[in-house]
Amino acid sequence: SGLPCRALKSKKQVKKVNKELNPLEQLVPHLPREYVKDTVNFFTKGNPRFRSLLRVIFSPNNPADTEGDREQYEKRKALFQLESSAYVLKFRLQEDRARQRMWSAVHNLPSDLYDEAVSSEPEPVPEELLFNCMYKEQFFTELDDSEKRVLQAYYNLMHIRYPHSHIKARDPDKFWIKASKVVSRYKEMAQGKKKPKKK
Repeated sequence: SGLPCRALKSKKQVKKVNKELNPLEQLVPHLPREYVKDTVNFFTKGNPRFRSLLRVIFSPNNPADTEGDREQYEKRKALFQLESSAYVLKFRLQEDRARQRMWSAVHNLPSDLYDEAVSSEPEPVPEELLFNCMYKEQFFTELDDSEKRVLQAYYNLMHIRYPHSHIKARDPDKFWIKASKVVSRYKEMAQGKKKPKKK
């Protein structure tokens, strides 16, 4: 016939909700297993590096220092703590003054530059200007062999505790997980521990 055909009734399109991007779901801290391999391997039984680190951290079984040596150590320690606290206070005051000057300079900008300054992200300090990078070689050359071993043990300990710190600073989202996934993983672990009943 010459009558036009009625158009088919269009189906309502149901929008799919991406649960992965749900901003209202609770997130909890998470440490991926692949980032703790160094820590787990370091503390395996019989690892010679682990024994060496323990010898540096803990006091020896037969110490050779005398009462006079210990008294001298306590005096130097108290002097160091006194001087370091004075330096920390001095640097904090300098930081506070620098922060106040920064905000004062931002508030005095013209309106167009003010919006740009507020919305812009702060740039990180260049690595070569960091304190530990600028003076690392100077400090290291002034140490004797025993002090260098202690310092290296400290570096090793910090790496074992936080082998993923540089990854977390670069990509912090990797260290958060949905709370529902944590519960499901606990259930999987609990089910895996259940042994099948013997017939």
